[in-house]
Amino acid sequence: MEQEKAIQDTLLEYINISASKRIQFVQKIIGFIGVITFTLEMAAFDAFENIQHKLITLSFYFAPWLINQFGKKWPSSLPYFSFILGEFYNIGVVYICYFIFPEYSTIFCLMGPYISSYYQTYLLKGATISFLFSVKQTFLWISPGLYLSKIPKDNIPMLLTHIFLLILLQSISYYFDYQKALEICKSKIEAKNLSTQMSLILETIPDYIMVISKNMIKLFDNTSLGVLMGDKDLAVFLKEFYYKSKFDSKLEKDADFYEDIKNTFNFHLNTSFSFGIIEYSTELIEWNGKIVQWDEREALIISGRNVKKIIRLEKEKAENEYRSMLVNTVSHELRTPTNAIMTIASLMKQSESLSVVNKERLDIIIGSCSFQISLINDLLDYAQIVAGCLKICTIPFVLSQLLDDCINYIEIQLGDEIKFFRDFRNIPEIIITDPNRLKQIILNLLSNARKFTRKGSITLKATYKFPQLYIKCKDTGIGMPSEKKSKLFTLFGKLDDSSIANPQGVGLGLMISNMLVKKLGGSNIIVDSSIGKGSKFSFSIPAELPDINICDIPDEKAKVSIPFFLVKSLSNRKEILVVDDIFFNIQVYMHLFKDEGIKCEYALNGEEAVNLIKNKIYSCILMDCEMPILDGWETTKKLHELKLKGIIKKLPPIIGATAHSNSDIREKCLSSGMDDLIIKPCEKEVLVKKILHWIQE
Repeated sequence: MEQEKAIQDTLLEYINISASKRIQFVQKIIGFIGVITFTLEMAAFDAFENIQHKLITLSFYFAPWLINQFGKKWPSSLPYFSFILGEFYNIGVVYICYFIFPEYSTIFCLMGPYISSYYQTYLLKGATISFLFSVKQTFLWISPGLYLSKIPKDNIPMLLTHIFLLILLQSISYYFDYQKALEICKSKIEAKNLSTQMSLILETIPDYIMVISKNMIKLFDNTSLGVLMGDKDLAVFLKEFYYKSKFDSKLEKDADFYEDIKNTFNFHLNTSFSFGIIEYSTELIEWNGKIVQWDEREALIISGRNVKKIIRLEKEKAENEYRSMLVNTVSHELRTPTNAIMTIASLMKQSESLSVVNKERLDIIIGSCSFQISLINDLLDYAQIVAGCLKICTIPFVLSQLLDDCINYIEIQLGDEIKFFRDFRNIPEIIITDPNRLKQIILNLLSNARKFTRKGSITLKATYKFPQLYIKCKDTGIGMPSEKKSKLFTLFGKLDDSSIANPQGVGLGLMISNMLVKKLGGSNIIVDSSIGKGSKFSFSIPAELPDINICDIPDEKAKVSIPFFLVKSLSNRKEILVVDDIFFNIQVYMHLFKDEGIKCEYALNGEEAVNLIKNKIYSCILMDCEMPILDGWETTKKLHELKLKGIIKKLPPIIGATAHSNSDIREKCLSSGMDDLIIKPCEKEVLVKKILHWIQE
């Protein structure tokens, strides 16, 4: 509807303008035509001879001037005046044709359609009006002929048929002229709309756009470039540009930006250019251009984009990626010796000849290593958060078992002056969420409570109301002022007073825990604390209930019950291969397996391992993933290839060992052909259980 109205408005505007131009044009040339006509008239007749024709001719010359005067006074009525003028001319020509110069009737009859076309038919709108005008025009010319018997009436059917055909052909012609005018108006509206839209786009986008002619004149610019350029001359403006980095090899290496702009016109039409990054004032702008045809002349369109923020963001991204890579690498390297220390300390602690004091010292070593591992885990999680690759894996698990694990971990770290209380109400046996991330959050909150509680109690409360799991950790520690609560969840957020009271930690735990709560579908961790009265940390996450029985969930604490005589029997007949590039790791494994009665051999890299496996059959392979020369993944792939070729007749199960703990590492190990995976540091019981399981397989 709006488009139809716009078309009619445009058509009306066209009619008004056209009527004005047509009448003005006739008025301008009427004098010239009048002089010629009167000269011919006077040459052919005396002054008072043929007076009727002279009077009609004078009225023809006077009428356009009169109509134009009316048009100036009533401009909106000009189309009606044009129609009246056309009708006046039509009647006058009909009179001359039939009553003054009938011998020249053919010429005057031909003039009729042109008069109508010039003054009237462009005003017609629609099929009905076109038909009525055709009827009027036809009978205007035929009626005098019939009245004066100039048109024969002896064959009425033929006469009526041709009159009808004349009306029909005129109607069709006028109607299609109207349709053509509508299409032109429609095209004009579309072109106008497109031009408006393009102007809006050019004015809205922040890019700098300019069109430059071959003689270095600015033909067009958008608002952004106008603001950048100000009132400077084009040459002065372009000469203030300095290349930060030049991209296009087609351009002269040592030329400045102004010279490059001039030299682009030496290339063919439609040639594109990527000039490079230009430094202008404090901005960095990347410029591109193309040779085009602009208003029938060759021109260069150049567009510039401010890339200062993009370059800064790319720099920050690269720095973040480097930091993440550094944290991952350092964390991995820290895990490896920590794993060895913890394992050896655990083996030493099992010795019956140790004194109580030495066992306490070993407990300190193991506890310190555990704390270091928790810091490493925080760093790894932070690296994953920065890299945007922290993933959540939701599975069904036994909730009470997870809570017990958290409590067991924290209880052994509490002294005699701190009591631990649990309050579990209406919790289901099994829920569905990410158990590892949930455990990490709870352990962080419990560890935080332990750090800042000197005496009193720590309480862990868990409740469930479908579909939300509610966790609350309460302590009677030192507390904190309310204005400092928000700092807890920021990067390296450590309260000054708290860090003096207990300087442990790097300030990542609570920030990561808060982010994990959000990842699991919850909102922020809520803190309620008062100085000297303790703190309360609480959160809730959605946790669905599975449609399966508890017996379908494997018990994470279940032990593989293998009789001692079977272990000895297996160890006497089987041998495993340990592949690791760090020798003290190998020593740890050999001590550990020796205590379990398991024989083992070692290789320091992947190539050594391949050569050993070619010549000897092992019952299991413990393969470190990160090694020089040939890493664990490539070694595993190569072993499978050799088995397919028949070079290795039997390939034993391969267990990958890595200090990386991100969610993609398991998929990488399994896709390379490994059968299982351990994350270092790994508890002795878990490692032995896996080894014995795969030896049996």
